[in-house]
Amino acid sequence: MSNTVEWSLEMSEVGARRTTRGPRCSVRIVASGLAAVLAWGGVGCGGPEQESAPRQEGAGIGQTAQAESSTCTQGDDVRYLDDSAVPAALKNNIYYGSPGPIISRYRTDGTLNPNYPSGKVVVIPFETPDLPRNPAVTKTRIYDTFFATGQLTGITVAQYFLENSWGSFLVTSGGISDWVSLSKNISAYTGFEGDAALPRDVLRYANINWASLDTNGDHIITPAEAQLVFLVSNGYSAATRGFKDYGVNPAANLSMLSNVLTPGGTYSFKPKVVYFGTKTAADPTYNTNPFRYEPAIAHELGHAFFNLVDRYLSNGPGGVGSYDIMSYSESWRHMNIHDKLKIGWIRPKVLQSHLGRCVAFPASESTRAALILVSPLSTSPQDEYWIIENRNRPSSGCNGCMLFTPPNGVFDPGIPESGMAVWWVKTGAYFNGHDDVRLVDANDPERDPNGTTPITGLDPGFINQGAGALFREDTVDPTKVLMDSNGSWSLLYFRYASNPGSPVYAEL
Repeated sequence: MSNTVEWSLEMSEVGARRTTRGPRCSVRIVASGLAAVLAWGGVGCGGPEQESAPRQEGAGIGQTAQAESSTCTQGDDVRYLDDSAVPAALKNNIYYGSPGPIISRYRTDGTLNPNYPSGKVVVIPFETPDLPRNPAVTKTRIYDTFFATGQLTGITVAQYFLENSWGSFLVTSGGISDWVSLSKNISAYTGFEGDAALPRDVLRYANINWASLDTNGDHIITPAEAQLVFLVSNGYSAATRGFKDYGVNPAANLSMLSNVLTPGGTYSFKPKVVYFGTKTAADPTYNTNPFRYEPAIAHELGHAFFNLVDRYLSNGPGGVGSYDIMSYSESWRHMNIHDKLKIGWIRPKVLQSHLGRCVAFPASESTRAALILVSPLSTSPQDEYWIIENRNRPSSGCNGCMLFTPPNGVFDPGIPESGMAVWWVKTGAYFNGHDDVRLVDANDPERDPNGTTPITGLDPGFINQGAGALFREDTVDPTKVLMDSNGSWSLLYFRYASNPGSPVYAEL
């Protein structure tokens, strides 16, 4: 038998025929309606060639019957599927082995990472003669915007991270300084968000109890101990800068801001600084939502806490579409499920073969639920896989932070629609070693996910996905195959997706 992949897929519900070739084994799937024949063998295919007898019409492929051209209406919860047949090394490599630059809760061996952030945030508002303070930005207003949690506390940054982490990550106050008044105009600082002199001047006068944050007493504040947020009333800033990015002496590649004389003693600082602009004092609406776009604060803290990468492009929201806070931060939306996985907040079950039955996906806004699919041709280490989740806007309830939950929820109303989200992941293939994450677009799902050119090129694959990108009931074409980064069939498919809700169902 030739060591190539040869397969054809003929389905009345698809109305198309596809063929492709690739290495490792021989696979042939022929299906007409739901009667199917599966034959596969060869090197790396898990055994000798086997051929199943054709199933009776309507029996489906797998364990349970599913009426032709129907929609799944019930199924096993994906959280409790049995994935014991999948090698532990393959699963652990997905969970822990390749976080890339993301700061994960776990090290690559699965033990706890001492560099994981504590969740403490220090907020320091500062003013200059040419950018006077916004008087509405008080300590109480800052606390209520950043740190308040619990029922009926309203929408806060802390509530956002609590919901995204399913209660695993709590943002707390490491201190809120009085306003720091600098003597120099902001224009005196070169591109002030990239000038090492500015944070040194601000930190010199901020009345923060650094000793309470310095857990090991070494007089170095690390990202694991606290994050820094500087508020300036310029009406536009939203940037996160590490000290190594500061342009005073780029060749020095500063790893920290050393030996700053603060009111509480001399300290060095390693965390990135989040610069966030409130409304200006001269804005007629200065007292109405003085923080402008609170979702942008969460976006910037995603950089600072976990080193998450910007997913947007110059021409739109990029490969994750409008379904990720790191691609679009002018309105609330959840983080993508890949980032939640790599941070260490969820370990979904992993499937490497078809179950042939319907399964249920609870809404990921409220339930720690998702499913990872790996091609049957793959072996560990794994660098390409898919993650499925149910994005259902009304399920974002903010743990009761509001008396009445809006119809489209609290922290995911910014996404264009609800439905089943299918994410493709390629390890280390994005900028600066981050994973390439693409939302498989239900408008045109059966295509090369990352195209044939870089993401900024003429054939970028899935980018800028908006309405229609999530899967729902499709009575005309209910079977969807997943293509890999070579433009070949991954041997994975799903069908009979149901309409949005909690849960949603599909046959896998």
